[in-house]
Amino acid sequence: MNRIIPLAMVSAKAMEAPPAKIEEFIGRYHANELFTEEEKKFLMKKHLNQKELIQYSWKLECIWLLWTVNLIPDIDVPADTCKAEYVFETVFLHSKQELFDKSTLIPTSDILDSLDLIKRAHWAVREAQINHLEVPSSLDEGVVYERHYTLNGLVNYMDQEWEEISTNA
Repeated sequence: MNRIIPLAMVSAKAMEAPPAKIEEFIGRYHANELFTEEEKKFLMKKHLNQKELIQYSWKLECIWLLWTVNLIPDIDVPADTCKAEYVFETVFLHSKQELFDKSTLIPTSDILDSLDLIKRAHWAVREAQINHLEVPSSLDEGVVYERHYTLNGLVNYMDQEWEEISTNA
């Protein structure tokens, strides 16, 4: 939950949620201590450039962490971006305690299977890019990257902090 909540908030800001709503959520979830330094800087900015909006709106894909705690039923093949409304409803319509109470960690083997699949998908994307080929139509490059990033963070890949996670493919 400690990554899910701040990721939902920075994504909401990037998708231009009203600043008052973001502040309300931060207070409601007692989230100040959950943000990384980069996320704090982003949240404090009054004027955002296009690069920042894109970068942080993609963090919505990291919300598939909800799958790892059974708050959403399953994750699809990384072909399409997630439904923002569904993710925001799942997080913001519940208190932090309700989210904790409803969550149960899925089996580690399922997480590792998903990580293996996403690494292979990321390699297929990279190989297509390197060889100037078309990326397989069943894969969205951005979704693949964000899921790989998220799963590496979840398994504490190379003991890296959230902002430093690598996605070698």
